[in-house]
Amino acid sequence: MDLNAIPLFAMLGRNMSWLNRNQQVLAENIAHADTPNYRAKTLKKLDFKAMLSAATASTGPVRTHPNHIAPGASESGFAAIPDRDVYETSPAGNSVNLEEQAVAMSKNAMDYQTATTIYTAALGMINTALGRGR
Repeated sequence: MDLNAIPLFAMLGRNMSWLNRNQQVLAENIAHADTPNYRAKTLKKLDFKAMLSAATASTGPVRTHPNHIAPGASESGFAAIPDRDVYETSPAGNSVNLEEQAVAMSKNAMDYQTATTIYTAALGMINTALGRGR
């Protein structure tokens, strides 16, 4: 059973992919905290309304043979862009604020935990509906 065929799981998977990439960007920012002229980066926020409309669209290509490429399989990556909302810049031109990055990492971790909790609960409901229990 392909869980990505279910819109809820597809959206949660995309959100978790974004959160994973966001964690990488935050880690890169912290790693470059002492690099002169380094500009802190951020990811563009996910557009929930666009994700919802894409997930609820029922028309589109269908995979009719296992050797065919699945529709939407080539998901584009998330690009990091320079952070324009910089609170302070060091004399060396570095815009990484370690306190802000630590708070962002904590929020990112909590959001990821929330997504995995929802994913697990939804999977449990499917298993219960199929008579497999948890």
